Amino acid sequence: MPRLSPEERKKRKRDYNKRPEVREKRNKWFKEYQKQYRKDNNENYIVMKTRERAKKAGIPHDITKDDIVIPDVCPVLGIEIKPSDGKASPNSPSLDRLVPELGYVKGNVQVISHRANFLKNNGTPDELMAVAEWVKSQLSP
Repeated sequence: MPRLSPEERKKRKRDYNKRPEVREKRNKWFKEYQKQYRKDNNENYIVMKTRERAKKAGIPHDITKDDIVIPDVCPVLGIEIKPSDGKASPNSPSLDRLVPELGYVKGNVQVISHRANFLKNNGTPDELMAVAEWVKSQLSP
């Protein structure tokens, strides 16, 4: 069998990689790799994702992996914080910006649970207090 030219090898490789079963297998492997990476390198993953969000939003970002300390317990809700291996769960660590306009800069971020950060999202302190007082009044006899 004659040796294939470099162009022919590239074409065959491209054709092989376009096959649905090959793409599906590669995608499945990559998703599993991403899940494991996120679990094993949570601080790096947080820095990478916050850098992407900061660039997109045009806000400052100067934090590094060393600036992120993931506590065992959420300082807001008191629930256990544990890294997820895929989608964020309520117990996943989440980097909170104390003053959102300042961006992801040293002194303006802390790790809290995803649930606490979701609840805090865009509400002002007065709005959050109003919601808390309303819920309390609804649950009190």
